[in-house]
This record gives sequence, C-alpha cells and structure tokens, in this order.
Amino acid sequence: MTEAVSAIGATASADSIRNDYLKLLSAQLSNQNPLEPMDNHDMTLQMAALAELEQMENIGHTFQKLLRSYDMVEGSKLIGKKVTFFPKDSHGVTDDTSVTGIVTDVNVVDSEVTVRVNGHDVAIDEIVNITGTNELTTKVDMLLETITSPEQRQVVEQLLADAPVGKQEQILQGLVDRIDYLPDNATLQQFYNWLSTIPAVEAAL
Repeated sequence: MTEAVSAIGATASADSIRNDYLKLLSAQLSNQNPLEPMDNHDMTLQMAALAELEQMENIGHTFQKLLRSYDMVEGSKLIGKKVTFFPKDSHGVTDDTSVTGIVTDVNVVDSEVTVRVNGHDVAIDEIVNITGTNELTTKVDMLLETITSPEQRQVVEQLLADAPVGKQEQILQGLVDRIDYLPDNATLQQFYNWLSTIPAVEAAL
C-alpha cells in the first residue's frame, strides 16, 4: 500500500492524496484477512507522511500568498513610471519590437501580479527597463492614455503646449480631476463641452 500512496503523491495534491489513501485504506480493511490484520505501525507511518505532506503544501500556499503580496507592493511602486517590455501574442510568443509606456495600475491576472501599460497586462519580471519621470510628464502621459480618441488627445496636447509654463500644472490638474466626468465614447463636441467645465481650461480656450 505504501507504493500506491507514493505513486499517487507523484502528481496529486495533498487533499486528493488523502482522499485516495482513505479509499485504499477502507478497501484494504474491508478485504483484509482476519488472521493477518494490517500492520498498525505501517498505517501510522503512512498517516504521518500524509500529515507532513499537507503541512508542506500549506506552507507552499502561504509562501505563494506572501510572494504575491510582495509583487503587489513592487508593482505599486512602478505606477507613474515609464517602463519598457516586449509584448506577447495570444500564444505567448514574444514580439521582437519593444513597447514603452507609463504604468497606470496593478492587477492580478490568472494569479499573477501584472502592471497595466498601454493596454497590456505585463508581468513584473517581463519589464526590461524602468525610467523615472517628473510629476508633470507622468500626469500628461497617464491622462493621454485615458483619453483614447486621437482627435481629443491632440486637443489636450495642443492645449498644454500653448499654455504658459505656470498654467500647465493648473490645466493638467483640472483635466485629471474631471476625467471621470468625460462621457464614454464622447464626440468631439461633447469633449469640448467637458473641457468648458474646467475653469483653468476655459480661461485658456
């Protein structure tokens, strides 16, 4: 019976091993020869081995949780920073052309911590370069990533380019504060209407 349990343990989890072992034990006890009962010492050793296996699996799960928490902390430190990575297609094949963008948030995808960059969910260990950016540049990049319409992005870029240096931060902060009020799939006219609700922008238009 020890060999059977060892064979099960080669590919199964602790829970499935325990269940299969109990089924085997039950069958063996039902069919054992009353004159030659099962060795209690052998049974005790097998139960102890199962308990140790479960403990090791629990430690492994705890370690995975700690590692995921660590990755979440590390990922949060990347928010607002410019990173470079090589994207993968749906088959997991890595593209030869790198992509650079600003990290906007951190997510867990298929139990793996990833950061969001230019619409891609990127594993932390897939990042090949990290560049710190100044606060104003970071806000501009994150805002432009939120505004997906090319025409609307061009309006914002031109607005910031034409604004006096001292006013850029005010305009940008106003855009960031009001971005949640921009309608989804807004037309260009709706976009201009939204801009007019921002005092610093309205003064610049």
